[in-house]
Order: sequence, then structure tokens, then C-alpha cells
Amino acid sequence: MQYTGTGALKTDYTRTGKRSMAGVLDDGIKSASRYYLNNFSDGARQDAFDLFLGNYHVDPARSPFAAPQKNFVRQLALCTAATTRC
Repeated sequence: MQYTGTGALKTDYTRTGKRSMAGVLDDGIKSASRYYLNNFSDGARQDAFDLFLGNYHVDPARSPFAAPQKNFVRQLALCTAATTRC
């Protein structure tokens, strides 16, 4: 089970059986914290989970190992056809 990084919501209702204004404010703070964590700081953590579970898919367009030039294959073919050393 994955941990969200924040506590559970509606803990005041679970403890006392009724909602309080403090509990509503606490839930708002926790919800804002979850939103920030999920959208801005947990990307690498989610990638690690996906990699471990076998769900990680590589996007070739965003790969740091992509060829820096668009015509790399063509240039390589011309180079090897012209000489044996490039």
C-alpha cells in the first residue's frame, strides 16, 4: 500500500462522531498538502514505484539519450559510405 505523505481526512468525525470547524480546517490543510505533493514533488517517487512494479514506460521524445540531430542516421550513413573512418 502506498503512503500519501499526509494523515487521514475526517479524523475528528472518526474520534467524536461529529464534524467540527477545526476538523474542516485541518482537512483543508491536508488536502492542499496532498495536492502540492502529488502535483509538484512526488514525480520521481511515482516513477520509482512504476519502475519497481513494471509499469514504467519510456518516452523516447524525452529521453536524455536521444540523438541531438534529426538527420543523425542519414549523416552516419553518408559518413560510412564516404570513408571507413569518421
